[in-house]
Amino acid sequence: MLDKTQEKQLMKQVAKGDKTAFRNLALSYQKPLTSFCMSMMNGHEAFSEDVVQQTLITWWQKAPLWDSEKGKLQSWVFTIAANKCRDYLKRSHIHQTIEEADIVVTDDSVLKLKESSQRNHILQAMNKLNAKQKQVIWLYYFGEMKQADIANSLHMTVKNVEVNLYRAKKIMNEFLKDKKDNLL
Repeated sequence: MLDKTQEKQLMKQVAKGDKTAFRNLALSYQKPLTSFCMSMMNGHEAFSEDVVQQTLITWWQKAPLWDSEKGKLQSWVFTIAANKCRDYLKRSHIHQTIEEADIVVTDDSVLKLKESSQRNHILQAMNKLNAKQKQVIWLYYFGEMKQADIANSLHMTVKNVEVNLYRAKKIMNEFLKDKKDNLL
């Protein structure tokens, strides 16, 4: 992703209708947005693509409303995406499980997994989480967002974010403790 100064400058241009600036910003967010939406949309690629497109459209339309003083662009964009995912899930009644993803959660970072069996263990563990826990885990580790930003994005308190992170890690660790030898 771009640095904060570049994002701020590009967003000023986007607010004035500059399509090239928007294209540059959208390209820098494309991969993390797609991964986030895939996780929330049960791994359904077509549904995820729809939600990403809806997110981009809303981003473009609401760009003049973004205030850099109130929060990071990343938080704002992921808030839009989270809301679009929630709306889409309500409309289409998609069961919330993850079928495809390439991450494992650690305290330090998100590690790319290469082995199919490893990926399946992580996916099974993530399927044990409720929707809110999945969102918090993805935004914290994959989106590399701070707890305060996640709280703003998901309209919850920082304490709720902390609790959801703790519970999600506990659930995943319990599920994965028998499979640790297979993971690393």
